[in-house]
Amino acid sequence: MITLTLNDGAVRAGADAPAETTFADWAAGGYGTPAHGAALVLANDLDLSSVDPRANFSLFGEIIVHVPTFKDGRAYSQVRRLREQYGFDGVVRVRGDVLRDQVQFMARVGVTAVDVADDAVGGVKESARDFSVFYQASVRQYGADRAGPIWRRRAARALAA
Repeated sequence: MITLTLNDGAVRAGADAPAETTFADWAAGGYGTPAHGAALVLANDLDLSSVDPRANFSLFGEIIVHVPTFKDGRAYSQVRRLREQYGFDGVVRVRGDVLRDQVQFMARVGVTAVDVADDAVGGVKESARDFSVFYQASVRQYGADRAGPIWRRRAARALAA
Protein backbone atom coordinates (compact mmCIF):
# COMPACT_ATOMS: atom_id res chain seq x y z
CA MET A 1 0.00 0.00 0.00
CA ILE A 2 1.03 3.54 -0.68
CA THR A 3 -0.45 6.75 0.70
CA LEU A 4 -1.33 9.36 -1.89
CA THR A 5 -1.97 12.97 -0.93
CA LEU A 6 -4.70 14.93 -2.70
CA ASN A 7 -3.92 18.60 -3.08
CA ASP A 8 -5.06 21.23 -5.59
CA GLY A 9 -6.44 18.54 -7.88
CA ALA A 10 -3.08 16.75 -7.97
CA VAL A 11 -2.22 13.33 -6.58
CA ARG A 12 1.25 12.79 -5.09
CA ALA A 13 2.97 10.08 -3.08
CA GLY A 14 2.55 10.92 0.59
CA ALA A 15 4.75 10.84 3.66
CA ASP A 16 5.31 8.00 6.09
CA ALA A 17 2.31 7.01 8.18
CA PRO A 18 2.27 8.00 11.87
CA ALA A 19 1.55 5.68 14.80
CA GLU A 20 -2.16 4.91 15.15
CA THR A 21 -4.73 4.68 17.94
CA THR A 22 -8.30 3.48 17.63
CA PHE A 23 -11.29 5.57 18.62
CA ALA A 24 -12.25 2.94 21.22
CA ASP A 25 -8.82 3.19 22.89
CA TRP A 26 -8.94 7.00 22.85
CA ALA A 27 -12.45 7.02 24.35
CA ALA A 28 -11.43 4.47 27.01
CA GLY A 29 -8.65 6.87 28.04
CA GLY A 30 -11.15 9.68 28.60
CA TYR A 31 -10.40 11.51 25.32
CA GLY A 32 -7.07 12.71 26.62
CA THR A 33 -4.19 14.02 24.57
CA PRO A 34 -2.90 11.27 22.27
CA ALA A 35 0.72 10.26 21.92
CA HIS A 36 2.64 12.88 19.94
CA GLY A 37 1.98 12.57 16.23
CA ALA A 38 -0.53 9.71 16.54
CA ALA A 39 -3.32 9.27 14.01
CA LEU A 40 -6.86 8.41 15.07
CA VAL A 41 -8.49 5.44 13.30
CA LEU A 42 -12.27 5.54 12.92
CA ALA A 43 -14.38 2.57 11.91
CA ASN A 44 -16.84 3.67 9.25
CA ASP A 45 -19.81 2.49 11.32
CA LEU A 46 -19.05 4.97 14.12
CA ASP A 47 -21.94 7.44 14.40
CA LEU A 48 -20.19 10.75 15.02
CA SER A 49 -23.40 12.36 16.25
CA SER A 50 -23.29 10.02 19.26
CA VAL A 51 -19.70 10.90 20.21
CA ASP A 52 -19.12 12.43 23.64
CA PRO A 53 -18.75 16.23 23.36
CA ARG A 54 -15.41 15.96 25.22
CA ALA A 55 -13.92 14.30 22.14
CA ASN A 56 -11.71 16.95 20.59
CA PHE A 57 -10.69 15.59 17.19
CA SER A 58 -8.34 18.53 16.70
CA LEU A 59 -5.93 16.88 19.15
CA PHE A 60 -4.93 14.67 16.21
CA GLY A 61 -3.04 15.81 13.15
CA GLU A 62 -4.46 12.94 11.12
CA ILE A 63 -7.66 10.89 11.15
CA ILE A 64 -7.89 7.64 9.23
CA VAL A 65 -11.33 6.49 8.10
CA HIS A 66 -11.69 2.83 7.19
CA VAL A 67 -13.82 1.79 4.18
CA PRO A 68 -14.51 -1.97 4.33
CA THR A 69 -16.12 -2.11 0.89
CA PHE A 70 -16.33 0.39 -1.96
CA LYS A 71 -20.14 0.15 -1.85
CA ASP A 72 -20.28 1.59 1.68
CA GLY A 73 -20.56 5.39 1.51
CA ARG A 74 -20.66 6.12 5.25
CA ALA A 75 -17.05 7.32 5.14
CA TYR A 76 -18.11 10.22 2.91
CA SER A 77 -20.58 11.36 5.59
CA GLN A 78 -18.05 10.89 8.38
CA VAL A 79 -15.42 12.97 6.63
CA ARG A 80 -17.87 15.74 5.76
CA ARG A 81 -19.08 15.84 9.37
CA LEU A 82 -15.49 15.93 10.67
CA ARG A 83 -14.79 18.94 8.45
CA GLU A 84 -18.03 20.88 8.79
CA GLN A 85 -19.39 20.01 12.24
CA TYR A 86 -16.22 19.33 14.19
CA GLY A 87 -14.00 21.78 12.29
CA PHE A 88 -11.21 19.22 11.85
CA ASP A 89 -8.54 20.78 9.65
CA GLY A 90 -5.85 18.10 9.71
CA VAL A 91 -5.18 15.24 7.32
CA VAL A 92 -8.09 12.90 6.65
CA ARG A 93 -6.89 9.65 5.12
CA VAL A 94 -9.10 6.90 3.75
CA ARG A 95 -7.98 3.29 3.71
CA GLY A 96 -9.68 0.13 2.58
CA ASP A 97 -11.59 -0.88 -0.51
CA VAL A 98 -11.32 2.32 -2.56
CA LEU A 99 -11.87 2.45 -6.30
CA ARG A 100 -9.96 4.89 -8.45
CA ASP A 101 -13.10 6.71 -9.59
CA GLN A 102 -14.09 7.43 -5.97
CA VAL A 103 -10.96 9.37 -5.07
CA GLN A 104 -11.97 12.64 -6.72
CA PHE A 105 -15.35 12.57 -4.95
CA MET A 106 -13.67 11.74 -1.65
CA ALA A 107 -11.49 14.83 -2.06
CA ARG A 108 -14.64 16.91 -2.50
CA VAL A 109 -15.94 15.91 0.96
CA GLY A 110 -12.59 16.68 2.60
CA VAL A 111 -10.36 13.64 2.19
CA THR A 112 -6.73 14.73 1.82
CA ALA A 113 -5.00 11.36 1.52
CA VAL A 114 -5.88 7.85 0.44
CA ASP A 115 -4.16 4.48 0.80
CA VAL A 116 -4.14 2.47 -2.43
CA ALA A 117 -2.41 -0.63 -3.72
CA ASP A 118 0.94 0.04 -5.39
CA ASP A 119 -0.40 -1.07 -8.78
CA ALA A 120 -3.36 1.36 -8.55
CA VAL A 121 -1.32 4.57 -8.25
CA GLY A 122 -1.31 5.31 -11.98
CA GLY A 123 -5.06 4.83 -12.25
CA VAL A 124 -5.77 7.08 -9.29
CA LYS A 125 -3.57 9.83 -10.70
CA GLU A 126 -5.29 9.51 -14.06
CA SER A 127 -8.80 9.58 -12.58
CA ALA A 128 -8.02 12.78 -10.65
CA ARG A 129 -8.32 14.56 -13.99
CA ASP A 130 -11.63 12.97 -15.04
CA PHE A 131 -13.73 16.03 -14.17
CA SER A 132 -12.76 19.68 -14.13
CA VAL A 133 -16.10 21.22 -13.08
CA PHE A 134 -18.81 20.07 -10.68
CA TYR A 135 -22.44 20.87 -9.92
CA GLN A 136 -22.12 20.36 -6.17
CA ALA A 137 -20.10 22.56 -3.86
CA SER A 138 -17.26 20.85 -2.01
CA VAL A 139 -16.32 20.99 1.65
CA ARG A 140 -12.88 22.39 0.87
CA GLN A 141 -12.57 24.92 -1.89
CA TYR A 142 -9.28 24.14 -3.64
CA GLY A 143 -7.89 23.18 -6.99
CA ALA A 144 -10.32 23.33 -9.87
CA ASP A 145 -13.12 24.04 -7.40
CA ARG A 146 -11.81 27.32 -6.00
CA ALA A 147 -14.42 29.24 -7.97
CA GLY A 148 -17.18 26.97 -6.68
CA PRO A 149 -19.65 24.79 -8.57
CA ILE A 150 -20.33 25.48 -12.24
CA TRP A 151 -23.85 26.77 -11.63
CA ARG A 152 -22.48 29.45 -9.29
CA ARG A 153 -19.90 30.52 -11.88
CA ARG A 154 -22.56 30.69 -14.60
CA ALA A 155 -24.82 32.79 -12.37
CA ALA A 156 -21.95 35.17 -11.58
CA ARG A 157 -21.17 35.59 -15.31
CA ALA A 158 -24.83 36.28 -16.06
CA LEU A 159 -25.03 38.93 -13.34
CA ALA A 160 -21.83 40.57 -14.56
CA ALA A 161 -23.13 40.82 -18.15
